[in-house]
Amino acid sequence: MTIARLILEDGSIFQGKLFSKGASCFGELIFNTSMTGYEEVLTDPSYKEQLVLFTYPQIGNYGIHHENPQSEKPHLQAVIVKEYCHFPSHSQSKESLATYLERHNIMGIEDIDTRFITRKLRHVGAMNALITDSDESDDILVQQVKNYAGLTGKNLAIEVGTKTQYQWAAPE
Repeated sequence: MTIARLILEDGSIFQGKLFSKGASCFGELIFNTSMTGYEEVLTDPSYKEQLVLFTYPQIGNYGIHHENPQSEKPHLQAVIVKEYCHFPSHSQSKESLATYLERHNIMGIEDIDTRFITRKLRHVGAMNALITDSDESDDILVQQVKNYAGLTGKNLAIEVGTKTQYQWAAPE
């Protein structure tokens, strides 16, 4: 399995294993405490340009069944988990989480101490971060994260909003 690193703006570095190959990416590292509903999180536009760390210890157990999307495609930058379930089991599952993420070029990393990072984020708030499988030195990668402009001042609503108007008929 390929080794990947999660580098935080404070210089912390965590090593894990890729469960989904995708593009190295910068983003705002946040955590999500849901016990279920990772399919909804993937496609929730509010997670645009964020690296989502799931606090629930195992993610991927029911695969992807395409019934719960919040939008047409995923918006998050990467998925970070303690343990990825490589063999999902659900009667409606159409594909694994890894297959879905790879189809959208989204990196997934496991074997990360999500509890430790969650505690850190609870104290300092969201942090800029990078997930990569690059072999560049830690010092270079930490500096790149420090140089990352982050989300402040970005109008992400225009990027995730619909391009055309549509209407619903009022219910009877």
